[in-house]
Amino acid sequence: MKELRAEEVTGGVKGWMQRAYTELIQPDLFEDVPSSDTLMRIHSTAEEFDASAEELWAPFQVNSVSGR
Repeated sequence: MKELRAEEVTGGVKGWMQRAYTELIQPDLFEDVPSSDTLMRIHSTAEEFDASAEELWAPFQVNSVSGR
């Protein structure tokens, strides 16, 4: 097993972080929204719920997301 020097580990992490930033954070994710027919169809046919129903179920949605 090869023992890594600090410079090698730091360089690898820095490279991974730079790739993650370049691919995930830097691009404008909303740039392609108007040109995506599938995405526009999904949003235009989405269900809309009454505000009182949304308010009633909001605590349950938060609990299900948090895994509690």
